[in-house]
Amino acid sequence: MSPTPITLFARTIRGIESIAAAEIEQRCGATVTEIRHREIRFHLDALKPRLLDLGSVDDVFLTCGIVNDVDHTRAALPALAKRLNRINFAETIAPLRRLRKIPDKPNFDVVASFLGRRNYNRFEIEDTVAEVIQHQTRWRYTPQREHKSDRLDLSFRIHLSDQEAIIGARLTSAPLHRRTYKIESRTGTLHPPLAYAMAMLSNPAENQKLLDPFCGVGTILIESLTLEPRLFASGIDIDSESIHKAISIAETANKDIQFIVGDAGQLPFAGGEIDRIISNPPWGRAVGVRGSAKHSFFEELKRVSAAGVRIVLLLDAADEHQISIEQNGFKVLRRTPVSLFGSWPEILVLGHADDKH
Repeated sequence: MSPTPITLFARTIRGIESIAAAEIEQRCGATVTEIRHREIRFHLDALKPRLLDLGSVDDVFLTCGIVNDVDHTRAALPALAKRLNRINFAETIAPLRRLRKIPDKPNFDVVASFLGRRNYNRFEIEDTVAEVIQHQTRWRYTPQREHKSDRLDLSFRIHLSDQEAIIGARLTSAPLHRRTYKIESRTGTLHPPLAYAMAMLSNPAENQKLLDPFCGVGTILIESLTLEPRLFASGIDIDSESIHKAISIAETANKDIQFIVGDAGQLPFAGGEIDRIISNPPWGRAVGVRGSAKHSFFEELKRVSAAGVRIVLLLDAADEHQISIEQNGFKVLRRTPVSLFGSWPEILVLGHADDKH
């Protein structure tokens, strides 16, 4: 008799859901059942440690239950509590206890989110859920707004969309997107799961040379080496303070990366030397732009690109660069809009115009 599948869902940033779903399937052997706004639903025959290595998701949750008929009125809150009480929370988290140690009487919080207008706020949703769990289990509830730690014994997530609510327990004690190497940052630093997704789009292979010509503190390079550890990675940035921070972060992450203070418009590499280029140019952002990079960037990419190169760039106003892209012999292979801080930049995947793949 086949075991009952374990249902889970992952949360990610808006725009990369399909990329994250592909990683879940390929890395974990999962069956993806539905892709929604910032959410991927899937199932497995058992919880696998590989789930904790997913790079393109913000978090993964063991599904406790799905509740329907949750409307926008305040009357929905007591109705939600009544339906949630049909879920045996102590029983539903049992698979988690086989994945990691959880105290008999865990300390927990609840994080709520919703789409659309409602006559109640997220804190009221969180307290409603927590009251049900407390009443059932006598576990200790610490509201998220009253603690600063990411590491409680358990964290429940409830998300409301239309009239449906899905609730789950986070697999880990801390969010997956909180990387342990992130000891330094700067304005414009990329969200690590997005950097990882960009690395996936570059389809890197062992022994290839990878370059980030606007590397900042090195997030893209570190995430790329997490995906493919056998790359030869180099980062360029005109800001010496960022390079100093990047060296420190890479040491913390135990990644071997060559960092150089330099201008992305005058790259210190030979022609045809670079196989993969992944970057988040600072044009149009809060980061000050220095150097000649914006004017000669695509010319330099053409010069240093090897045959079969893949270039992955996160660009605001991507259409403004189309002429430069084409004039320098590249073509756009894929465009992926993503939602970041209220704007919609695009991930562009470029290859040589004569590349048949």
